[in-house]
Amino acid sequence: AIIDWKNSRVEKEKEYILTYFVQTAAYAEMFREITGQTINKIVLCIGVHEGNSQIFVEDRRNYTDKLRYFVDDYANRLYK
Repeated sequence: AIIDWKNSRVEKEKEYILTYFVQTAAYAEMFREITGQTINKIVLCIGVHEGNSQIFVEDRRNYTDKLRYFVDDYANRLYK
């Protein structure tokens, strides 16, 4: 698994942290490009100052399309 550690003042709703999952999926993709090994499990651990710490476990493949969209969008804006 790729594990990404975050911190926050308050607990996060899963639907509001899409970019965290996409970022972690990007780490998994970069690892695959470098090593040839595929990692499908991504884990977000969020230390919360005013609440309970949170752990989210997801399949990287759920975020691959969104990652490609972000990369393509960035490239399109960069090379205009």
